[in-house]
Amino acid sequence: MTTFLIALGIGLFAAIPVAFVLLRQRPGLRVPVVALVAVVAVVGAWSWWQYGTSDNAASADRLAQHAENPGAGMNDLAASYEARLAEAGDDVTVDQLVLLGRTHEAARDYGKAAEAYARANAKTDYGHADLLVAEAEARLNAPHAGGSGVETASERLEQALAAEPQHPGANYYTGAMAVQAGEFERAIPHFEIVLASGILEPDAAELLRQRIVEWGGSPPEAGSQPVADDGALVITVDAGAEARDISGLLFVFVRRPDGPPMPIAAKRMVNPTFPVEVRLTDDDRLMGGESLRSYQRLTVGARLSTSGQPGGNAGDPYAEGEILPASEPVAALRLR
Repeated sequence: MTTFLIALGIGLFAAIPVAFVLLRQRPGLRVPVVALVAVVAVVGAWSWWQYGTSDNAASADRLAQHAENPGAGMNDLAASYEARLAEAGDDVTVDQLVLLGRTHEAARDYGKAAEAYARANAKTDYGHADLLVAEAEARLNAPHAGGSGVETASERLEQALAAEPQHPGANYYTGAMAVQAGEFERAIPHFEIVLASGILEPDAAELLRQRIVEWGGSPPEAGSQPVADDGALVITVDAGAEARDISGLLFVFVRRPDGPPMPIAAKRMVNPTFPVEVRLTDDDRLMGGESLRSYQRLTVGARLSTSGQPGGNAGDPYAEGEILPASEPVAALRLR
């Protein structure tokens, strides 16, 4: 979503009739590059496994194609990964489908990205806000977006808002679609939520604030937006007597309680002294996505791993609880 909100500030409000052109630019959220690095790393590893371990001419030709034309190479890798997942049939996981969607997005094939996200949404019963927004965004970014594609995108955004009413991405796209339809009054409350979330860069936020005022709204003042430090989730981790005597890596993470099992943000510490305060910020996210503080509820966990790996060994001290990022971004855990 990174360049979309920049485009919103630069062009959406300067030329309202071309909103759907801007919908193909992606919003200007402060998303770390680790998401793209993750996609490139995983797909790169797949490429090496698929092609680099063979010395035949076809493999050499494909590797040369990747080096000379990264765009075509990414399309080729996406197709290969998709074929690999097809072998799994219905056993393909949500995480694999999300990676497939991101790979297609990296190749700028938004139609296929939307298909991958749609399959992931079906597997999560259309209750995962981030995945719903990802599908809607891909559909709106697809060439010649319109008709059933726009209708489905609108439906996914409605489902995302039902799951997380304060979701910045869902509110942004809903507001943008209202603007495209000339329904400025309906767009205002959605854009006010986007502003209040603090995810916009200052220049884009100021431009959006000006447009909301022009449309008769009362956007939050610039000073009311949270500063970077206010965006942290603060987790205090303590340990019982037995756990304190164990040396290892402390992994602290948050994940969606009803979504994929993989963490959305994590941090590790070597041989911590308990109790220890761990601050998770947007910089600790393991993939692109919304601000941590935009979530209503997350599962928070901590593990003192004796293996040095996040999964640890059986019997490693562990604790799990709940944190409410949007309203009460603090939690306390005790390892046992």
